[in-house]
Amino acid sequence: MGRIPLGMTEIEKEIRIYKDIIVDDHLDSYYMLSVKVLRILKWFKSTYPLENSRPSFLVKTDHDVFNHVPNIVRHLQGVRTLPDYIGGLLHTHAPVMRDGYSKWYTPPEIWSEEFFPPYVGGPC
Repeated sequence: MGRIPLGMTEIEKEIRIYKDIIVDDHLDSYYMLSVKVLRILKWFKSTYPLENSRPSFLVKTDHDVFNHVPNIVRHLQGVRTLPDYIGGLLHTHAPVMRDGYSKWYTPPEIWSEEFFPPYVGGPC
């Protein structure tokens, strides 16, 4: 989660009690999503530097997604033996959006190809 807006005492209370939210010092917006993901991975690696001390899974989700935890746990138990597992929807041959008014616009200076390489996307 990015910086906590003023007046978000319920979130601050949950953080104190359950320690289940990580707060990072960055502006939290849709356009900063890739930065947020990289910072989560950096946090994970620095918090668990030794591979044998790490949790079996790291789940990244968003505030606007309903997470049915029993289903997530059941799914992860089924893939526990797969090395380097990444879950999500595999996108292949996804076209690069060149419409400057599109929310997903990518300028040629960032990615010059017609299609993105395969990637995994999804809310959780």
